Amino acid sequence: MTGGRRPDSDWIQVHADQEYVIEVTLKRLNKFKKRDSKAHAPRFPKPKDEGWFLIIGDIENREVVALKRVGYLRGASRQSLAIYTPETPGRVIYTLYLMSDAYLGLDQQYDICLDIIPASIETQVNTEISNELNDLDFSDS
Repeated sequence: MTGGRRPDSDWIQVHADQEYVIEVTLKRLNKFKKRDSKAHAPRFPKPKDEGWFLIIGDIENREVVALKRVGYLRGASRQSLAIYTPETPGRVIYTLYLMSDAYLGLDQQYDICLDIIPASIETQVNTEISNELNDLDFSDS
């Protein structure tokens, strides 16, 4: 891994121009005895609920790919973020950010290395069928 290169085992193969769902599990490590969603903010004029943002971004293109706000964490929480892969094959690195809206210094970031391969006919057909089913109206009108 010299020169900023990543080993091939870090890359996840995905098809071009497809929707994928990334599931993130958030777990609180320091469990409070008091079940309180309020952040410690003595200089804030009123009580402040702690919250989190999950952001997936493409640093190279300066683009936000997905964004989700998560409220107070009680123990563990599973969150899903939907992303669309780029249309052109190649390698891209998305970065997942976990950012606190109440505390400084708790932000984290993780790289998601995607190896974009050309979309197969099968995945395109399944997507087209899925899109057609979504457009159907099953109401009794």
